[in-house]
Amino acid sequence: MYKVLDLFCGCGGMSWGLHKKAFNIIVGIDILDIALKTFEHNHMGAKTYNLDISLANPIKTMSDLDYSKGN
Repeated sequence: MYKVLDLFCGCGGMSWGLHKKAFNIIVGIDILDIALKTFEHNHMGAKTYNLDISLANPIKTMSDLDYSKGN
């Protein structure tokens, strides 16, 4: 099963479509708190991360989310 990390996730519409095709939604990243609250409701069990990705360090972000290469 493929894992999905949804960047600019919003409420998780694209992730919902992927979920319906048996993808595993593991993380949603967005800068808007309200979008992340909706994403959490739509994708229970997925982690959310409030982040301006233009300022992100990918290695630190993955570490913060407890994911590593191959995980």
